[in-house]
Amino acid sequence: MSQRIPYKLRDWIPLENLYWAYMSENPNAVSLLEQNPEKICWIYLSHNENAVHMLEKNPEKIDWYSIMMNPNALDFIEKNIKKAQWFYLGYNPNPDVVHIFNKYPTQMYYLNSACVHTPVPQLSDFDTNPQGWGIDWIRLSKRTDALHILERFPDKICWNSLSANPAAIHILEQNPDKINWNSLCRNPNAIHLIEANMDKIENSWYWYNLCANPGAIDLLEKNQDKIDWNSLSKNPAIFVIDYEAMRESHKELKRDILQAALHPDRVAQWLENGMDPDDM
Repeated sequence: MSQRIPYKLRDWIPLENLYWAYMSENPNAVSLLEQNPEKICWIYLSHNENAVHMLEKNPEKIDWYSIMMNPNALDFIEKNIKKAQWFYLGYNPNPDVVHIFNKYPTQMYYLNSACVHTPVPQLSDFDTNPQGWGIDWIRLSKRTDALHILERFPDKICWNSLSANPAAIHILEQNPDKINWNSLCRNPNAIHLIEANMDKIENSWYWYNLCANPGAIDLLEKNQDKIDWNSLSKNPAIFVIDYEAMRESHKELKRDILQAALHPDRVAQWLENGMDPDDM
């Protein structure tokens, strides 16, 4: 079984300021949650992509609506398919969810209506549909794999959606007058634009979105008076790798390996087979 990477809170973040419910869905908070099980909100934990092992051990506490959208829980969902909530499962971001729906074709409607895994149109599709009728341009503007379409049809872009698209920075840089700054606060690749336009971060709702943005952690440290601690609790970047805990874990692993390798029964067998003790 692979070891999980241990994380700890950044030194400048006080644990008492954080909101345990939102932290329950933070993928880097799992070690802390395991140490404080009484603080867990299981509705949010059911959506935590790094907490599937905890959910498997506590099936009676699972929220079966939230877990449907957990990208790492598909194997567990398949084993409990009778509890599937198909509408929510259609919004699971893991593309492998399509395989589940293929096994249950009567539920395919929910996958299609969610449109999460709808293929991006090809440029050739516009030869017969030059106006792009029937295309959901709001959803398409969110897709990181649709920029070639959006650049071809800039008049169709939904700028609210595009402002949060981490792959669209070059388009946003070329069109600063069209940026939705509230949406941009959710974009992890747009921090340089935000820092250059701090006057555009107008109110607490902008900061709420910015506090959940992993790319903004250094900016947030410099503006702690603006932090929304509830929102920050969701931010994976409030944690850093705990290298000291990792070293201790590796020491224990090394000890266990040596104990298994040099077990007296194994050593005795080696000696019986003629191995020289100096070669061990």
